[in-house]
Amino acid sequence: TARIRLLTASGAQDLEGGAATIDAGTVLDIPLDGASAEPIAVSIDSDEPVVASIEEEWSGGAWPGSDAHWGILSALVPSTSLTSAQIPGADSLGKIVSSQLGATPLRATSVATNSGGSDPTTKLLLALPEDSTDGSVDVEVGGHSTTVAAGSSVLLDLPSADSRITASGAVRAAILLTARTPNGTVRATWPIGTTGLAARESLVTVGP
Repeated sequence: TARIRLLTASGAQDLEGGAATIDAGTVLDIPLDGASAEPIAVSIDSDEPVVASIEEEWSGGAWPGSDAHWGILSALVPSTSLTSAQIPGADSLGKIVSSQLGATPLRATSVATNSGGSDPTTKLLLALPEDSTDGSVDVEVGGHSTTVAAGSSVLLDLPSADSRITASGAVRAAILLTARTPNGTVRATWPIGTTGLAARESLVTVGP
């Protein structure tokens, strides 16, 4: 049995229909439509280990000469707890986004589309699970201090320059990024401490 809770700025709330029994070896889709108009954290508690991810799909711009629209998909995985982490700033991320979205395609597509990206926005989402023994955690990011209460989340502007997250207890954090393209707005979520933002490498040797 799994229970899904929404960690909002005002505290934890149950997701309607968010308590479900999952049979072994099966996959269960639980809609999050309308859960919140603002970015929040989602908490999953289960009496047995489960694998979870969130997919977000939205309609982009129209196809050239057609009434059909691009379908844009984004997926994210759970974040890990941290008390300290180095994170990129909004300026450096904005340059990366503009460079990648404006890069010359390696090969032509079957439907001619324009490249490019503009107006990147970056936010930092902090969350503290309900079962945290700290009750609340003080967090400093780029000289800005805030407090995250257990069962809640806090949304901040990402500092312009590269900076460090320092917390008095274990918190979860993710960078939220959006950018406008000729084919619609694209969004990405980077849970801090997961592959793609901060990962560890090790040599694995397989032998007799």
